[in-house]
Amino acid sequence: MLNAGPLAIEWEAANVPAIVEAYFPGELGGDAVAAVLLGDVAPAGRLPVTVYPADYISRNMTDYDLASGHGTTHLYYTGEPLFKFGWGMSYTAFAFQLLLSDGGADAAAGAGGAHVFTAAGIAAGVEAIGYTVRVTNAGSTASAVAVVAMLSSDHADAVTHEKFADFEKTRVLQPGESTVVRLGVAKERLALIDALGDERIAAGEYRLRLGGAGSGATRADDFVRVGFTVSGADTFMWRMSAAKARWEAASR
Repeated sequence: MLNAGPLAIEWEAANVPAIVEAYFPGELGGDAVAAVLLGDVAPAGRLPVTVYPADYISRNMTDYDLASGHGTTHLYYTGEPLFKFGWGMSYTAFAFQLLLSDGGADAAAGAGGAHVFTAAGIAAGVEAIGYTVRVTNAGSTASAVAVVAMLSSDHADAVTHEKFADFEKTRVLQPGESTVVRLGVAKERLALIDALGDERIAAGEYRLRLGGAGSGATRADDFVRVGFTVSGADTFMWRMSAAKARWEAASR
């Protein structure tokens, strides 16, 4: 497929074993597509968009509120997408194993080995949330793979689903070969933004999925799951409401 964005491809999704999404690949696009189709190169990309079913356009397409109606983008869409954000099949299969959780400078291990961070430490950049994952080519074809981290929580100000937190693309791995990647959650990714535009690190429970949708032998969601806790008082990183008040006072 050569296109600028998601298309209505319900028949293709149901009847075609695999689809090469090339978007607008540029001058050498023909060579690149041919190399993938002929098996000279194993695909390792992931969808940067959500591919919706055809009835998606029944929503008000002039409404740019991401959360209204059935929502839009992978953050808020409540329907069942044809292909999820981050989906990416391969000519091989990959396995993911969590090796290490880095609690950062001041983090303490909580129950079950899950790490506990403080909101103030994260906001100040003192505490870093990072995970080391072993990636193994469990199939029979040499290939690289993009490993992603998806973040979620139950906060009222959180997005409806998960948000993209980080990714790392491996080098080409031979069958049976493993490598190690490190994925982290930047404080900007962890921050919640309320209706006033105030951005804060909030105490509570958070969840991460590390791996890659469609990269396993079953083409299912192949992830390792890990949780962590943020404790202490909520800490603001940016207060839009305060900046607005200062601007209004200076304008009088």
